[in-house]
Amino acid sequence: MNFILDLIKSSVNTLLFCLVFSSFILFGCDSTDHYSNENPTIIDLSTIQKSVTNERIIRINKIIPLETDESCTIGTIDKILINNNRLILVDIRKTLSVFFFDLDGKFIRKISTIGTGEKEFLAIRDFIKKSNNDGYYLYDKRLHKLLEYDNELNYINEYHVPISINSLIEFHEMSFIVERSVNEFFINQCDFSFNIFNKYLKRPDYLLNYNFNIPFPLKKTGKNTLNYSPTFSNTIYEYKDKTFTKKYLLKDKKGFPDQGFFESNRGVHPGRILPKFQKENFLSFLDYYENDQLLLLKYYKGKNQIITFFDKKRTQTVSYKSTHDNIVSIILNNVLAIDLQGCFISYLYPYQLSEMDKMRLYDNFINKNSKINDQDNPLIVFFEVKL
Repeated sequence: MNFILDLIKSSVNTLLFCLVFSSFILFGCDSTDHYSNENPTIIDLSTIQKSVTNERIIRINKIIPLETDESCTIGTIDKILINNNRLILVDIRKTLSVFFFDLDGKFIRKISTIGTGEKEFLAIRDFIKKSNNDGYYLYDKRLHKLLEYDNELNYINEYHVPISINSLIEFHEMSFIVERSVNEFFINQCDFSFNIFNKYLKRPDYLLNYNFNIPFPLKKTGKNTLNYSPTFSNTIYEYKDKTFTKKYLLKDKKGFPDQGFFESNRGVHPGRILPKFQKENFLSFLDYYENDQLLLLKYYKGKNQIITFFDKKRTQTVSYKSTHDNIVSIILNNVLAIDLQGCFISYLYPYQLSEMDKMRLYDNFINKNSKINDQDNPLIVFFEVKL
C-alpha cells in the first residue's frame, strides 16, 4: 500500500471543538499556552533491518472475510472502526461510502447518499463515532458540513462547517478536536461559532506558508486523551488534562529538516519539496498505532517505506524496510486500527491469500473449501506482534 499516494489523494446543541492546524512541526518548535515540556520517551530510528523476513513476529487472531455483492463492493479501505459489535469500513477515495458489517463479515448497510442536497455529501473527509457511542458524524469537506447519524446509520441532522478541516475527534464533554492545515497555531480551541478561546503549539514563522493539506488522523487513546503528530514531525504529542506534552521524540541521524531547509526552499510549491525530502533521506508521512505493549510506526525515510516497533516495556526498537512482496510486511503496512484487546487491525485482498497459505498464516481461520474470488471484498485481519 503506497500511503504517500493515498494520503495525497485524500485531499446541535452547544458544541466545543478544537481546530488542529497541521502542516510541519520540527524538533524544538515553539509552543504556547497549555503546553508542558515534560521529558518525552526517545525512540531511535537510525538502525533499520533489510526487510521483514520472520513471519513469526505476527500472530493471527482472527480473519474476517467480508460478504461481497453489488450493494457492498468496497473500493478502498481508508479507515476502520469497531463499535457496538459492528465493523465499520470507510472508503474515502473510490465508492465514497461507509460500510457496516457484523463481526462475522455479514453486510448490514451502508451510507452512500452522494449529492448536494439535505442528507447528502460529495466527499468524505472523516467519519467518527460519538464519544457516548450513540451515533456517528460524517464530515464532508467539499460541502463544508457535518452529518449526524444514529447507531443504525439513520440520518439525524447536519451542521454547517465554515472552514476546511482534515479530521476530527469528539470528546465526552461534547467537544471536537479537529485537524486543519494552515494557521498561526497548530491547535486552536473554539466554540461552535468558531470563537477561539485557547491556542496551542505555535507554528514557527518560516513554516506559515507550507501546506500539504494531508490528513493524519488524531488518535483517541482514552476518554479524555489523544495523540497527535503533525506532518513531517519527529514528535508525537499527548493531549491530556487540557495540556499538550511531548510523549515520544523520534531520533535519527539526519531525519528531519531544519529551519535552513525551509528557508532555502521558500516559495517552492510543496509538491516539489517531496523529491528533495527523498533526496535528503528525511523522514515523512508518519502514522502510528499504539497498545499497552507496543508503538507501531509507519513512515517513509527517503523513498523507503519503514515499519518500526517500539517495545514500551523493554524500551527497545526494531525497524524494517517494508516491501510489497512479503505478506507480513503488507499486513503491517495496512494497519488502520486497534481493538479494545490491543489487537492490531489490518486488511488483505483475496489474491494475497495464496501467499498466506504458503506461510501457513491463515490455518484455522478460513474454510479452505469456501470460494473466495480475487474480486471479492478485502479480508479483515486481527493480529498481535511478537518481537
